[in-house]
Amino acid sequence: LHSLRRRQRQMCIRDRYNLADGHSYISAKTHFSSVLPELPDLWGSAAETPVPQMEMAFKDVFADYFALPGLKNHQYFSICPTASNSIDIVGAWARSKQLKIGLVEPTFDNLAQLLRRREVELEAVPESLFSDLGLLERFVQNKKLDALFMVNPNNPTGFVIDAVMMRNIVELCHRLNIILILDTSFRFCHKTAVDEYALLVEKGVSFIVLEDTGKQWPTLDAKASLLSYSKNLAQEIRAIYEEIYLCCSNFVLRLIIAFIEATLKRGGLSYVHSIITKNAEIVRSHPVSYTHLRAHETAANL
Repeated sequence: LHSLRRRQRQMCIRDRYNLADGHSYISAKTHFSSVLPELPDLWGSAAETPVPQMEMAFKDVFADYFALPGLKNHQYFSICPTASNSIDIVGAWARSKQLKIGLVEPTFDNLAQLLRRREVELEAVPESLFSDLGLLERFVQNKKLDALFMVNPNNPTGFVIDAVMMRNIVELCHRLNIILILDTSFRFCHKTAVDEYALLVEKGVSFIVLEDTGKQWPTLDAKASLLSYSKNLAQEIRAIYEEIYLCCSNFVLRLIIAFIEATLKRGGLSYVHSIITKNAEIVRSHPVSYTHLRAHETAANL
């Protein structure tokens, strides 16, 4: 995994397009031209707006974009510069509580790596178990897990927990009194909305949910990761956050808000899906080789 991450970084620096990483290669000039001329005004807005007000504005517009009223009504959250930072905070908190965490397998990216670096005790949970609640319940009990860590949609398999399955998993966590940790960095890949926040709050489950923006909007790695948690965990997690960060950049948050608002004006999530679908069709219609992709940069309209 470590060598894979190193290879990704090398390709990100060297190659114009990399189909394996999590960066957004959508053209800001082509698809979000209205945002770029506003940069000076966005800077001014960021400078004049108090941090708590900007954080709340970011959370609320993010919730509106993804149709998450449960998130919009939720008050316990922090904002990290990246999703990796959010995962690291979760790891630090879990280690401090000596939790044994069941992590979905397979996983991609640096999830397990970051948690192991924090010396969190991990148990691999086969992805297939999330489709069979009886097997999942026995697994949790036999392994004496304190928390489940899921990625939805999962990366790299694309496995999706829909609203019905999510409700069943939330009820299971409530019944077994275990914590549910959700990485929803690829939320924009959902075809239908899943409001995990509403389900979790309704059942009173202890939870952590981390979001990401960098995989969707072309902000040149100016991104933000919303880290939300249940009220009973808020004080402990916030304390760790404040040991590391003062806040996320106000300008970055204002910039992302502008991208989200511009997307909403063009049709919202369906507009992004249309761009992704078009680009996917271009890739599938040509031999998948780096050289060939470079020859079709104009046609791809990325």
